[in-house]
Amino acid sequence: MNHKQRMEIVIAGQGLAGTLLAWELWKRDIRFRIFDPGYGNHSSLAAAGMFSLLAARRLKEMELAGQQYKVMKETFGQIVDELGRKFLHELPTARLMTNEEIPAWEIAAKGGISHLVKSVYPEFKAMGVANGYGAAIIEPSGYIDLPEFLHSMREWMATKQLLIEESVDYNSLKTSANGFMINGHTKSRKVIFCEGPSISNNPWFNYSNIRQNKGEWIEIEAPGLSQEHIIKKEIFILPLGNGRFRVGATFSHGEMDHNPTEAARTELEEKLRTMIHVPYRVTDHRAGIRPSSRNRLPVAGPHRDIPGLYIFNGLGSRGVIQAPWYAKILCNEIGPQK
Repeated sequence: MNHKQRMEIVIAGQGLAGTLLAWELWKRDIRFRIFDPGYGNHSSLAAAGMFSLLAARRLKEMELAGQQYKVMKETFGQIVDELGRKFLHELPTARLMTNEEIPAWEIAAKGGISHLVKSVYPEFKAMGVANGYGAAIIEPSGYIDLPEFLHSMREWMATKQLLIEESVDYNSLKTSANGFMINGHTKSRKVIFCEGPSISNNPWFNYSNIRQNKGEWIEIEAPGLSQEHIIKKEIFILPLGNGRFRVGATFSHGEMDHNPTEAARTELEEKLRTMIHVPYRVTDHRAGIRPSSRNRLPVAGPHRDIPGLYIFNGLGSRGVIQAPWYAKILCNEIGPQK
């Protein structure tokens, strides 16, 4: 690849935000390159990738959720057409609840969220799920297979010579009247930082107020457990097929590293055993760092002082349903003026 060429846009980071932004730019035939060294520590790789339109604690539909869901479905449908692989999997969620919680859910299910809460069962029966719970069945919901999606998109971008396997060196980023020089070899009118947790090291956006927390999850084999629903209570149990499930996640503001801890595994297994009554075997245990904003909305837009620098970060727990929507909005803003 000849790096010494002028781009309209350089994206720093190939997590969920950077990848979906790259997709939007490619669709619009805007010249860009995405810089990412491929170390594999993206927060997106450690995320469950689940989506729902319901804010369950408030028993309300999330703001703009219907529109964002439509854009997410459209975006991943287009990606299937291009790559020939499916990454979006729709699966109803069974939210377990106690007898005391059921009346509020029954009222809500007949009111403003009746299109999201399909049924409320005072006694929920599913293979392997512990007795004594009621459940609300929530749709639409499901998950994006983020590791497979990011890996496949990386291969696709490499094939199209859109990927540069380097980090953007902050010290070498030079500004000029016509844009920026990146790493001494790539010129671009604009640079968008989609770095996830690494934004904390970015001197250009040290005012962004992105918070970090550490999350851990385990993967289990449980052949006797139903795979017909995502099961949620204090934690989630996400079916992955063939008797495999992802179970998570913890939240910690302690050590911000990617090292799994015994304390987190113990916490997850204790909660898991209150939700299921079948044998299981832990096959994996991982940790990741989540970036999020205080209002739980993505941070997407221009630098407050420097024209041409942008940020797209802080996707948080609602990232998979919000990211395609915000990628389109940001692409409209940063694309070449006609």
